[in-house]
Amino acid sequence: MKHQIKTLLVLFCIAGLAISQSKKKEIVSKDKVMNIDPDTRNWDDLDENIKDPELKELLKELNNDFKNERDILKENFKNKMDKLKKEYSNKRKDLRKKYKKEKRTNKKAKSLDPNKKKDEVNSIKKKEKTKK
Repeated sequence: MKHQIKTLLVLFCIAGLAISQSKKKEIVSKDKVMNIDPDTRNWDDLDENIKDPELKELLKELNNDFKNERDILKENFKNKMDKLKKEYSNKRKDLRKKYKKEKRTNKKAKSLDPNKKKDEVNSIKKKEKTKK
């Protein structure tokens, strides 16, 4: 039973990943494979009606320039986000260290009176534990 549940869970995960990876769809039409980009879909629809080959070529170059600049911007954004994540990760580590250090320095060792009996010391320790 457990094996079946695990197998089913793995299959759902794989199916979910496969569905989520369909950002760019490929359409096969008339022996031609075209990648549809959601950012430039409207431009592509408008460009299909143009009959002038020079204008089509210029628009294609412009579209390629747009895609290149977009990719550069995405890469810069990823780099900045990685730097920001590292910076805040380091700040979190420093804050944890500082907090643990302050926590240790605030704890003071209780001095034991050598004249007290062992039973009295144990009862005091038990009372302190119950207070926490």
